[in-house]
Amino acid sequence: MKRLLSILAGALAAGVVGYVKSGDEPTATGVALAFAIPIAIIAVGLPGFRSLVPAAGFVALMLIFGPAERTEGSNILTDWAFLWMCFTVAALLVTGWLVVSRRRKASRTQ
Repeated sequence: MKRLLSILAGALAAGVVGYVKSGDEPTATGVALAFAIPIAIIAVGLPGFRSLVPAAGFVALMLIFGPAERTEGSNILTDWAFLWMCFTVAALLVTGWLVVSRRRKASRTQ
């Protein structure tokens, strides 16, 4: 339940950032749904509410590096795509590292 609440809080914060940066609701919804994926990946590796810290980091980085305005002839969601890919790759690497680290610790204690 704590993981689900962490994912929902992170997705809500990502949606707020998407709305602040773009100014329209459809983009905010798309950004919230898209950035819920890396937040959920991080939530798999971290127990309880500890996944709120990386989610807050993601949201802060979204505020800093997210696109503030549309470039000529592009969709605002495609402007968010590079940042989303970076977050997703980082979340996969961190989660993989945590899983491998836990397995190594478990095999040492036996």
